[in-house]
Amino acid sequence: MSNFKSTYGYEISYKVASRAKKRCVEKMYGSECDSFSMLSWFREAVLETNPGSSVVLEVDESTERFKRVYVAYAGQIQGFKFSLPVLYVDGAFGKSKYKGQILDATGRNGNKGCRYGIMANGIAESFNNWIVAERSLPPFAMLDQTRMKEMKMMSERTVESKSWTTKLTPKMEKRLKEQLDRSRVFRVTSSHENVYEVRNDKYSYSVDLSTRTCSCVKWQINCFPCAHALAVIQGARLDVYDFIDPYFTAEYYRMCYSFPIAPLSNVDASCSSTENFILPPVTKRPAGMPKSKRIASAGEKKLI
Repeated sequence: MSNFKSTYGYEISYKVASRAKKRCVEKMYGSECDSFSMLSWFREAVLETNPGSSVVLEVDESTERFKRVYVAYAGQIQGFKFSLPVLYVDGAFGKSKYKGQILDATGRNGNKGCRYGIMANGIAESFNNWIVAERSLPPFAMLDQTRMKEMKMMSERTVESKSWTTKLTPKMEKRLKEQLDRSRVFRVTSSHENVYEVRNDKYSYSVDLSTRTCSCVKWQINCFPCAHALAVIQGARLDVYDFIDPYFTAEYYRMCYSFPIAPLSNVDASCSSTENFILPPVTKRPAGMPKSKRIASAGEKKLI
């Protein structure tokens, strides 16, 4: 509202601003009530243009009211096979008239690294923050605008990664170099096949190349060789890349985004929505402003 005054020279109340925003959204994206009927068209359009996708739309047969919808695009289903084998699931509140909850499952590409054994809801929360504007839209518009945002992101990452010249993704190649620099201070002594003791002036560590473990446990937690392991690998004259999961390679990153989300054409959308009428759910909006941020879980840690 302060921006409105500085731009146009008028003061308006929150109520007036809220009403004006609602009218603008309705003019751009249609009414929230009618938006539920568009979900039938959206389901058929996605399944037709993106074969292999999964779209489940559930409607109460007795009342014809919307219950829930699930969407997984074929490109993301295929791309997940080349991301780290972990899914981060989280939820956020919808901020439109009919409320509801938005649950999302988020993967993690190799350029972001990996840490097991910690609460990593921050990854899924970052997705919820990424679509914070879309969460205020009617349901069909929210799904469609989020789809376009994801489609654009996947295309941009495909183009960006084509210029990479390293074996690993840029961030992981940088981490490897940093760990290799740290490994130079360690002394390595062989114990038996694939097992070594690694020492510096203060501490000693046990490294087993066959199980890809180190007593410092960083190799296991980060899924990436620690400095102690790299000291052993180099001392044994082995290729360090043979001990790095393929998920961190530039090749896997490119494959992760090589299955695009196909665009939709909505020329016939209005006709379809009148044939598949879906009523909105019955809800009662609580008093006060809706929360825009997720409540953190107990013991949750922020990712570094």
